[in-house]
Parts: sequence; structure tokens; C-alpha cells
Amino acid sequence: MNWSSTPGIEQEVTEYEYEAEYYSNGSGVSVKTTHAGYTGSGFVDYGGSGTYIEINNVNGGSGGVCSISTNYANGGSWTRTCKVSVNGVDQPGELSYQPTGAWNKWADSNTLQVNCNPGTSNTIRITGITSGPNMNKMMVSVP
Repeated sequence: MNWSSTPGIEQEVTEYEYEAEYYSNGSGVSVKTTHAGYTGSGFVDYGGSGTYIEINNVNGGSGGVCSISTNYANGGSWTRTCKVSVNGVDQPGELSYQPTGAWNKWADSNTLQVNCNPGTSNTIRITGITSGPNMNKMMVSVP
């Protein structure tokens, strides 16, 4: 557990990690092990635009605003982007995947604030807009 500090307010934050290769549903993606440095048993290699993974049973803590980010590799020369939906509702903003310099160099994406239900009744879908990255895991921080 970590502490988040807003001026005048301290709040306990719990972080959960979800290995991307254990996604619940997906389209146009494949699980690979060809590039070193990932955690778990592999990573998800996104195809082109519109490919996605869904992760079910994501813990939303007490509900409300949760923070999500991902660990990824992008050995290409251009930034890739993904949109996020939670429980079928598109969330504002995008996850951005800057080039990491090689497919075996892993980095954390930017963080998005999304709305989650309390408990583990959340499904998060991450869909490639331009094309997705190689995704290692998703991290969720909840109050």
C-alpha cells in the first residue's frame, strides 16, 4: 500500500497488477515470449488498429476514480496509442506508448484516471487506436 497526498488530505492507495497475457478476452492480439525482460509467462503483442484485450475481475477498491497504467515495450519509431473502456464505457484520454528503443526495453505508460465500480466487478478493455504496443502488465491504483 502507498499513500497519496492531496493538499490537506492523505489517502491510502492500494496497487494491483494484472499480467496482460492472462487477459479474459481479446481480438487481434497474441501472447509471445520472444523479447526478454517481461514479467509473468509472456506479454501481449498487439496487432493493428482496433485490436484489444479485456481484463475481467479488476479490483476497483471502494469504487470511484482509479488510476491505470501499463508496462510495455515499443521498439518502433513512432508513438502508439490505445483507448480505454471500463465496464463498456469509454474513458477520456488515451494511453500513450512512446518508443522505448527496443522490443526488450520495458517502460511504464502514462496514467489515466478512470471510473470503476466497487470491488472486483470491473472489466477493462484496452484497444489499439493506431496500433498497440507489446504489453507486459496493467497496474491499477485504487483508494
